[in-house]
Amino acid sequence: MNFKEVETKYRAVDIKLQDFVAIAESFKPVKIENVSGYDYYHVKGEDEFIRHRDGNKPELTLKRKTKDGNNFVRHETNLPISQSVPLEVVDNFCKELGFQKNFAVFKTCHIYWYETYDLVYYVVYDENMVERDRFIEIEMLESCEWESDAAAWAALQAVEKTLEPLGITAARRLRLSLFEMFRKKPAAPSA
Repeated sequence: MNFKEVETKYRAVDIKLQDFVAIAESFKPVKIENVSGYDYYHVKGEDEFIRHRDGNKPELTLKRKTKDGNNFVRHETNLPISQSVPLEVVDNFCKELGFQKNFAVFKTCHIYWYETYDLVYYVVYDENMVERDRFIEIEMLESCEWESDAAAWAALQAVEKTLEPLGITAARRLRLSLFEMFRKKPAAPSA
């Protein structure tokens, strides 16, 4: 499953962080992280983008859907970069590749790591630090030796079942990525 992301996202505005934490901790995580930082999105065309994740572990990410209907299984390549790389260098690099900066979001994330997956509760803010939304994600770890995408997907569905007390169900899966939700559309040309 190299360079594949198998994950689901759920809107969490009606789920209290403390309720998520109680369930996540009951599953005995191997590691817990609380991180915050900016994600900058650079766009080319209708659906191509590079995400620049700033913060403690900066990286450039390319994602591509494997199916048009959803974002549950995607091709993903993460390129770690140094914290010392200035934003203007990343912006210019993306520009040279034909990508224009489109938007940024700030995320505060509560991440619970397990042997084969992680659970994340995060709050998304706009560039003015106005809260825009809250989400929970289940992500199967790429580092695991999954025999197939289907095996990772089946494991994800099993984790999803354990989150039903929070109201997490297959029917609540979001089909849109953060890119699709928050992308700034170009202004319509004036007549």
